[in-house]
Amino acid sequence: MQNNWRLPLLRAYYWATLPARRRRLRTWAADGIAPITILFYHRVHEDRATPWTTHPRAFRRQIAWLLDHADLVSLQEAQTRLQRGNFSCRPTVAITFDDGYEDNLASALPLLIQHAVPCTYFVTAENVLRGLPFEHDRAYGVSPRPHTAAHIRDLAASGVEIGSHAWSHRDFGALDADTTRREFIDSRRALEDIISAPITRFAFPFGRPENAPPHAIALARECGYGAVCTAYGGYNVPPCDGFVLRRFHGDDPWIRMANRVTVDTRLLDVPWGVAAAAMACDANRGIPPAISQARSPSPAATSDALALSHVAATPLEVANPTSNRPSEWDAAVP
Repeated sequence: MQNNWRLPLLRAYYWATLPARRRRLRTWAADGIAPITILFYHRVHEDRATPWTTHPRAFRRQIAWLLDHADLVSLQEAQTRLQRGNFSCRPTVAITFDDGYEDNLASALPLLIQHAVPCTYFVTAENVLRGLPFEHDRAYGVSPRPHTAAHIRDLAASGVEIGSHAWSHRDFGALDADTTRREFIDSRRALEDIISAPITRFAFPFGRPENAPPHAIALARECGYGAVCTAYGGYNVPPCDGFVLRRFHGDDPWIRMANRVTVDTRLLDVPWGVAAAAMACDANRGIPPAISQARSPSPAATSDALALSHVAATPLEVANPTSNRPSEWDAAVP
């Protein structure tokens, strides 16, 4: 794992700020503006063959911690709370997966199903239907098998929401409008044929801002999707329509996931004065106008590595990093 030397700093920061985080979340919840965290994973397997492979032991620890400390909701419930307000005093978290690896059947998915943890599983249709390994895995010298159509059908029957991760795992920032439209429509039709149910949500492959440009997001809405997911970090703050959903990588080790889920204000990308105003307002005052900035934070604020470089800085400097360089970890996620 990259930047292991930063973990002790992050651990100290997390425990030192945890009481304040809990108080802040209660205040935000009273006003219905508690942020919602969406986590995404790819593959859970012992080999840790790629940066996006999580060890089963780490995954079990994360889910056990989330069951004890978070309000685990579906993406549909997350969208509803974004539209109507999130009043939960516990961290609100939704779980998602991207790509569609057969290895997840060994431990990850049975664990979620056993504990009734809501999950949205975004699948690349071509890889499933043709049994094609993912190109981004081959760069690491491995070719994990994708799911079969029968697997996807069984998962849907078990209560796992199936979403589209495109027809082919391509960079939507490099596609023309016609190709983009075909990716949206063909993948949805193929997956709907498999599960005999509507596909209403989409996750952009690679998922960074340049991979999910505004015109592609607009086309997704035009094609009938109810939400699209990105993969470059950030919280989802009500009130908003919840169409574009920001996600953090679930990540290993545990401390990075826990730090994100309990709402690290350095990653909100709003000035600390705005955060202070949100903490100070009461339920009758409504939402401070400037808090809406948190709905569209810049990718720079999503980097734990960048934020940790400012541990000794003033609060304002932490909340407003000037670099646009993404973290090495987030840049590596397909």
